[in-house]
Amino acid sequence: MKEITTITFDNKEEAIEYFADKLDGFINLLEDKINKRGIIKDKALFKIFTFVYDRLTPNKLCEIVSKKLLVDEIKKQVKGRNDQFFIENYNLFNDHLKDEHLEFLKTLWLNKDNKGFDSNEKKDLWLLFDDIIITLEYIKEY
Repeated sequence: MKEITTITFDNKEEAIEYFADKLDGFINLLEDKINKRGIIKDKALFKIFTFVYDRLTPNKLCEIVSKKLLVDEIKKQVKGRNDQFFIENYNLFNDHLKDEHLEFLKTLWLNKDNKGFDSNEKKDLWLLFDDIIITLEYIKEY
């Protein structure tokens, strides 16, 4: 497993931009996986998700995701690579979307149909959420 590196920022705005870039990377990975699956329902749900996501500013996204991720139990799940993070807490945006709109993330994580996240993609996702948490903690301090 890759060790978490220290991330440094010159200011809060730089951290917010980094956070937004990381979150965009997550969204792009989801979109790629959904397109490869070719399931119409997943595509429709993802369009609803991105419709909401695209209308939120990076500051608002930080606020929303911070409330979800910067909770000790959630941080422990990410640090411990506990699959329950993606199975039970997969809807980080439930202030704006209903749970069923992101049910496909759970499906992708479980990968029962071999069209979901493979082990390398899961490792990358864990590292991505490590970075997001570190960044949000920095932003919260300032």
